[in-house]
Amino acid sequence: MRLLYNVMAEPTSTNSDLDNLKVAILDPNISYPLQQTMRTFLQQLKTRLGTAFQHEYTVPPYFAEAAQIWQEIMSIDWGDSVKRAAFTQDTQTALGTLIKEKLTHSTDHHPYLTWALVGARLFKPSSQRQLEIKKVIKQGTRCFMITLKIVS
Repeated sequence: MRLLYNVMAEPTSTNSDLDNLKVAILDPNISYPLQQTMRTFLQQLKTRLGTAFQHEYTVPPYFAEAAQIWQEIMSIDWGDSVKRAAFTQDTQTALGTLIKEKLTHSTDHHPYLTWALVGARLFKPSSQRQLEIKKVIKQGTRCFMITLKIVS
């Protein structure tokens, strides 16, 4: 943990900096649907940190909106950029791969990815919504930087 902190810190940390380090852990009791394995992992992480580091459960800003915004960003180009990265053959389609995976469980692509690509073809955000997304990203970036104390 010390090595990771020293790599990320500018300037390099001192021991007193580590004494003040607080680890933020996603609250496993959020209303957002988390699998039980993830809830258990988060609880175990808090337990393992024990008294070595200060820690708290928290929910990051814009956490609830992140999945929808990601889907909308991917939909701006109908998912073509993600499809090019995920599929090695031009003949593969997201819908065909999704159906094959659901029926045979034998594709190289997770059904959530292929379902997202199918959705991207159906729900391209309007120009107005694209401007709103840019605004949310800008606000989120600022909030993130304030949280990390990069800016005031």
